[in-house]
Amino acid sequence: MRAADNRAVDVGTRTCLVIGESGADWSAGIATARRFGPNLALITQWVGEAPHHFSQRVIARLAKRRSFASIIMVCNQRNDACATEARQEIVRATAGAMSERGEREITLICSPTRGGGIPPWAPLLAEHLPRHDQPLGLTVELGAM
Repeated sequence: MRAADNRAVDVGTRTCLVIGESGADWSAGIATARRFGPNLALITQWVGEAPHHFSQRVIARLAKRRSFASIIMVCNQRNDACATEARQEIVRATAGAMSERGEREITLICSPTRGGGIPPWAPLLAEHLPRHDQPLGLTVELGAM
């Protein structure tokens, strides 16, 4: 059991969703997911799948289950408008899929820039977090290059 928001949460029954973009290091997302409990679901982008199509598959999955303990998005190094828009759509859709218990945070794992910093697009995704009902948080973690 783990205490969160003054309520006991059984981490053994909680499920974490890992969203893995094609070409990203999904193992980092799976390792992070294990901190939230033993159960996880994984949605991966197919090689060559357009970002918009992938985001629609993820959003459909988010609509089917509305009780994820946490959501971890492992991003590749794409920084074009299509990838950015797809990520924004996914982030906007996450609120309805999060459990009402616990931390209600999305973890974004991405590769560092050449200078070792956080890619400039990553923190901007926080602007697309739904702010109604219960707020969500966004954590950015740097994975391996």
